[in-house]
Amino acid sequence: METVSRITQINTKTFRLIYDRYWEELYRKAYKRLGDQEAAEDIVQNIFVEFWQNREKAAIEKSVGDYLFGALKNKILLHFRTGYRQLEHNRYLGLNALKKDDSLEKRIIYVDLLNQIDTLVKRLPPKSKKVFELKKENYLTNKEIAHQLGISEKTVEYHIKYATDFLKTNCGEWAYLCAMILLPEMLK
Repeated sequence: METVSRITQINTKTFRLIYDRYWEELYRKAYKRLGDQEAAEDIVQNIFVEFWQNREKAAIEKSVGDYLFGALKNKILLHFRTGYRQLEHNRYLGLNALKKDDSLEKRIIYVDLLNQIDTLVKRLPPKSKKVFELKKENYLTNKEIAHQLGISEKTVEYHIKYATDFLKTNCGEWAYLCAMILLPEMLK
C-alpha cells in the first residue's frame, strides 16, 4: 500500500502501477452502482486524472486504495445529485412552459398524457407498482427498496425493468420520457 509519505513523490511509473491495480475494480463498482458503462468509465477516468493532477497535495491518510474508493463514492453521489437536479430542472421547465402556454390543445394533450400514465401505473401488478413508485417518487436506491420491502435487489431490478418496459410499450418512448419527468407530480 502506498502511504502519505510515498504519494507526494509519485512518478508516471508508480501512477501506472496504481492505475493498473485499481482501474478495473473501480470501474466494476461504478458500473454496478450506475448501470451505465459510459458514465462509469468517465467517473473512473476523472478520478485518475484528478489523482494525477493533485498528487502533490493529496491528503491520503490510509492507502491509495482507500483514497480512490472514497473518491469513487463521492463522484457517484455527485453524479446522482447532478442527475436529480437536472431532472428537477427539466420538470420545472416543462411545467412552467405548460403554465405559460395558453394553448388549450396543449393543455388537453398534457392532461391526457398524465391520465394515460396514471392509468398505466395503476395497471401494474401491486409489487411492481410499489417498487416503481419507491424508485421514481422517493428516489430510493435498489438496495433501500429491497430492505424496505424485504425482497432481494434482483427482485427490485426485475420489477423496475418490468414497470419501465410496460410503460414504454403501452405509451411510447416520448410519453415515457415525459412521464419520468412528470411522475412525481402524478403520484402525489
